[in-house]
Amino acid sequence: MMNEIMLQRRTRAFTLVELMVVLLVIGVLGSILFSGATYLFGDQAIKQAKAEIKILQLSLEDYKRDYGTFPTTEDLEGMEECAVRLLQVLSGTHDELGEEFKEGESRKSYLPLDKFTLETLETDKELLIDPWEEPYQYNFPRLDGHEGYLLFSKGPDKETQFLEGYTDGVPEKTAVDMDNIPSTEPGKW
Repeated sequence: MMNEIMLQRRTRAFTLVELMVVLLVIGVLGSILFSGATYLFGDQAIKQAKAEIKILQLSLEDYKRDYGTFPTTEDLEGMEECAVRLLQVLSGTHDELGEEFKEGESRKSYLPLDKFTLETLETDKELLIDPWEEPYQYNFPRLDGHEGYLLFSKGPDKETQFLEGYTDGVPEKTAVDMDNIPSTEPGKW
């Protein structure tokens, strides 16, 4: 009788219901893990964008201290062209009006280019892109007539966004009407 009981225990298999419950638990745990990882990676991209914008702000301030003005974009159309100008001037290959220096002529670079991601356009011009693969938005003089420059990222949703204030380290985002940009301190975004 003891041998029969041991044989029954050895041959006992999982029922279909038990297998489905195990698969359901694995699926729930996997979705929790995936959503947590997505949150962490999204948060990292926001931190990276904030750090890159801070580096750009410091570079612009250094540039202004040396040359008395920020790189101008008043002769340009489109934010992509403005982003190209920003990189050209701050990397020391062009003057504040976007004119390329002659061979052997250059200025110091204000940007640690190893900290940024660059994208090459079809015209072989490069520009700085944010973690969401959109160009950083730069404008000087400001289109709304306020002092200073505009410098921001479009953000994860890739719509024109303005990073305004911070609450516990998280940027508050509001849509920007380019004709009605809120005034800020000179040189700030």
